[in-house]
Parts: sequence; C-alpha cells; structure tokens
Amino acid sequence: MSTDRRIQELEAHLYEMREELNVKSVALDQRNAELLDIQNHLDQLQSNIASLNQDRLHYKAEYEKIKESESKIQKDLMEVENELKMKSEELEEFKEKVQVYRYLIVKNIFLMIFDLFCNCCKKMLRP
Repeated sequence: MSTDRRIQELEAHLYEMREELNVKSVALDQRNAELLDIQNHLDQLQSNIASLNQDRLHYKAEYEKIKESESKIQKDLMEVENELKMKSEELEEFKEKVQVYRYLIVKNIFLMIFDLFCNCCKKMLRP
C-alpha cells in the first residue's frame, strides 16, 4: 500500500472522527444547557428558601409580640416551615441531579477522548 493511499485513508478516518466529535459536542452542549437550566432552578429554589426562612423568622417574632393571636400565627408558621421543608427537599434533589449531570458530562468527555485515542492508535498500528 502506498504512503499516499495510507495518508488518504487516515485523513478520511480523521474526517469521520471529527464528524463524530461534532455530533458528540452538540449532545454535550445540550447537556450543558440542561445543566444550566437545572442550576438556574436551583438558584431560584435557594432564593425561595431564603425568603421562606425570613418569613418564618418574622412569624416567630410576631408570635412573641402578640400572644392573643397565637393560634393563627402558629398555623402560618407551620405552613411556612412545611413549605421550607419541601423546598429544602427539592433543593437536595436538584443538587443530586446537578452532581449526576456533572459526572455524566465528565465521563462522556473522557470516554470520547479515550475512544478517539484508541481509534487513532488502532489505525496507526494497522499495516
């Protein structure tokens, strides 16, 4: 087999690998966009939790000031705490999802690089 022919084959293979990398890059970009959406949602949840925590503290202070409206303020406080608990659980779920997405993205990058490296090595070692 001539050197020119071998070079042409390697160039063709390199082109195929570039196309595959482009396709995988698009998928990775989509996953990054999803990760950003999740991160934005996570930020919103953190803001909501901080706001709910401030509300809880406000109701607690009102409870100390106004003993005669104790039952209503206790009810409001319980609602805020329940909401805070639910939002905290949602926050933990989203944190776990973010970690999973980060792991998947890093894993996919390493797998793509490893796959490309292996393919290059295989092509170079063939007679």
